[in-house]
Amino acid sequence: MKTVIKNGIVISMDSKLPRVIRGDIAIEGRKIVSVGDLPADFTADRTIDAETSIVLPCIINAHCHLSMV
Repeated sequence: MKTVIKNGIVISMDSKLPRVIRGDIAIEGRKIVSVGDLPADFTADRTIDAETSIVLPCIINAHCHLSMV
């Protein structure tokens, strides 16, 4: 299953991206395949609108770790 989380405020740990961006997260199965701009060939089976949400890819227990960002 392919999922996209769209329009979120993404806090990224990827050194190639700014720390905070407005963007999308593409997920295939259980793997994140893209953060930022959605690949042109990515067609999602499910779309989650995160326009009013902060999204932390690969961070679990954000209540503990957000202050470390």
